[in-house]
Amino acid sequence: MRPGTDANAAVSDLEARIPGVRFSTARDTAGLTFTILDGQRVVMWVLVVVAALICAILIGNVIAFLIRRQRGEKKRETMRTMGFDAKAIRIVYAVQAVLVAVFMIVIGTVVAAVSVLICGAVGIPTGGTQQLFGDSILHPWLGVGDVAITAALMLVALVAANLLAT
Repeated sequence: MRPGTDANAAVSDLEARIPGVRFSTARDTAGLTFTILDGQRVVMWVLVVVAALICAILIGNVIAFLIRRQRGEKKRETMRTMGFDAKAIRIVYAVQAVLVAVFMIVIGTVVAAVSVLICGAVGIPTGGTQQLFGDSILHPWLGVGDVAITAALMLVALVAANLLAT
């Protein structure tokens, strides 16, 4: 269209000339695009929360198993003899779980970041079909805020699992 052309009038004119085809202005298309992106983001965060819950359950089971296994080693009894009360013993187990969690989160974040950087540089072919944004190769990216929120969510899930297990 020429500069200064009314977009809504042009859309109406095109729809009248070509019946059965729907035309949209750039503003309407941009709104649809951002709605789709927001929907994808919500779905991804739901998946992250579900993954955190699954991790909490699995980690809780592992911690409970480790606590039961340590009964034969008399670790808790030794700590009680040294003057630790039940709350202090829970804190020791919580600190131990948090240290392991931080180590696991760092390793997972590094692996994820390297994977996303490689996929972003190389690209992920979509099989020759053109996607919504006009490209047949996807280039993923990783937001620092998303990584921080995910790591915090995983850490909270692990601490919750540890509290339930102890």
